[in-house]
Amino acid sequence: MNASWSAPVLRRNGFTLVELMLSVAIGAAFLTSAITFMLTLGHSMYQIQQQLTLESELRLLTQTLTLQLSRAGYVASSHDTSTLVNQLALNGTLANIHVGHHPNAPQHSCVLFAYDKNKDGAISLASPSEHFGFRLNNKALEFRVAGKSCEASGWHDITDTRKTYVSAFEIKPKQAGQPAWVVTLTLQSAQQAGLTSSRTFLISATNAHPS
Repeated sequence: MNASWSAPVLRRNGFTLVELMLSVAIGAAFLTSAITFMLTLGHSMYQIQQQLTLESELRLLTQTLTLQLSRAGYVASSHDTSTLVNQLALNGTLANIHVGHHPNAPQHSCVLFAYDKNKDGAISLASPSEHFGFRLNNKALEFRVAGKSCEASGWHDITDTRKTYVSAFEIKPKQAGQPAWVVTLTLQSAQQAGLTSSRTFLISATNAHPS
């Protein structure tokens, strides 16, 4: 009598093996979905962070190039006011901006220029040098050191190839209008394949003409 009465009670208060397995399967599926979602979300957040970093570096490089190149050819007058001149003596030739390239880089990927940084009325080769430049070399954007040529070694990297590749840097004079230069700069993430950021912009250089 007791055995026949207690069996249904045990059944009502517990789970059958099938019910238990079904619960475990549902829980496992939910957990797997949650983990997959978190991994996908984490990867997406990482990509967004890398893209924002790339955009930030591109913006900083654009500002640097614009600031420096817009000064090309500037020479302070002998008076207290500043003036812009159309020509300056650069290594014995009349030139403002020279565009070339490193032997291992595409054409139009190096730019050399000069301006009167200390406003003493002359362009000096003495230290600190008043001859500047930027070039593409080995996936990095480099800054000119000690008046070196586009072909010379010893330039200083201003981008870190462990984080960012410079896949394109091109500068050409604008064909019409006042002296200006069209610059194209493309960056690629070295840590996340497929992430790129590119910009083409115009730099007004009132005093600069092609050499």
